[in-house]
Amino acid sequence: MTQLIYDSSATGGSSYSHDDDEVAIRLHYRSIFDTFHRRMGEIQTWQIFGVKQAANQSALTTALNSLENAYRYDFGDVTFKDNSAADTTHSVLNGTTFSGVQVAHFSYPQPPVWDMQTEYHNKRTFQIVLTAEKRWGPANAVYGYRERIRQIGTGGPLRRNMGSLAGSPVLQTLRQITPIRYIQEGYVIGRGVTLSAPSPLPLGDEMYEQRVIEVNSPKDIRVQGRELYMTTYRYVFETVLPSVVNLTQYPIVPFP
Repeated sequence: MTQLIYDSSATGGSSYSHDDDEVAIRLHYRSIFDTFHRRMGEIQTWQIFGVKQAANQSALTTALNSLENAYRYDFGDVTFKDNSAADTTHSVLNGTTFSGVQVAHFSYPQPPVWDMQTEYHNKRTFQIVLTAEKRWGPANAVYGYRERIRQIGTGGPLRRNMGSLAGSPVLQTLRQITPIRYIQEGYVIGRGVTLSAPSPLPLGDEMYEQRVIEVNSPKDIRVQGRELYMTTYRYVFETVLPSVVNLTQYPIVPFP
């Protein structure tokens, strides 16, 4: 009865069924989180250690060719079965992953107890590493958000050192009151869609001609999907005394 099956036939390889007790498997699950530390998926790593045995060297060569042909191709389905031939929970279908199932490593390492004649005569030790990334959560979820507000100027007088024909420059006041400028800028990252920028804050009269909105292609592009769409924004405002904004009440965090 087969315990482990790797099927890469859909991508040009073949379906390979390991014999009973041919392999030992070590599974690693590493969680991944968004910038708010909410769990958004996991990365699975399958470490497969095995020994392929055959009656003679010719049969061993044929068996190893079949093994290599199956694991030469990515994006296969890996299924681990119990002793009743039923699928266990330790199975990964390529179509259910974000990255696809990938063959990260294949080798014929030196076995723990080295026996040159036996190793090459009727058996061969092999090691395979498969990786797959899964993600979950709504597509319109917010992955990350950051905003800052800058104040430029105090509203006080505009002063300049004016040159003279002889002697040192003279400090002169050109205007008693000057505009105060506020800049609201930041970014928001959507998991599976481009999100709209937050609305401008009531920081004064917006300089509409200086508004900047920028959308970007997704940062994570995989075979099975695309994620992390960043939208950046910049709003510019002006006001004059005595209208001064208390910046300690900002920025407001509208997400998640």
